[in-house]
Amino acid sequence: MCVSLAVALAAGSAALGATGSIMGGLAARNAANANAALANQNSAYAATQASDAIQRGQTQAAMQYQQTGQFEGQQRAAEAANGIELGYGSPLDVAAGTAVMSEGDISRLRTNAQREAQGYAIQSANYSTQANMDVASGQGEFMKGILGAGSSILGGAQQIAKINANAGKASGGGSGFAYSSSIGTGG
Repeated sequence: MCVSLAVALAAGSAALGATGSIMGGLAARNAANANAALANQNSAYAATQASDAIQRGQTQAAMQYQQTGQFEGQQRAAEAANGIELGYGSPLDVAAGTAVMSEGDISRLRTNAQREAQGYAIQSANYSTQANMDVASGQGEFMKGILGAGSSILGGAQQIAKINANAGKASGGGSGFAYSSSIGTGG
């Protein structure tokens, strides 16, 4: 095989290896960035769900408060219709018991809404963390591709130097580095 063909093949191999490494790094970075974008969307959705959980809890608590008021009104009307004095004794105890039970229900609704919202907030934070990790991974893969490209180029340069050295020995002339002076100098 003639020396110029061997050098061309070594240079072509190095160029293809370098291009492949860079393209692989770019593809990995793009995939990681797409995953990060999806994780960010999921984070925003989970944050919306957290707000919605709080709003639903407030609505349910208000409805419970209203239903309790209606129930207390019905109790008082029934007691008054039966001629029971409402200001003291058993009717007062029943009203107090109803109020306590209602406050417990309202408190439970609010607590459940807070817990649900907290779960969504944690989920949102987890998605944000995943997005950051995806971006960092993509940057690392891109750098890996660049370093792989550099390694391919250096490997190709080493191969070309060996070809030139062997060609110089075979022709019996010089140090065998006649062609290597143009490597990395653009000329």
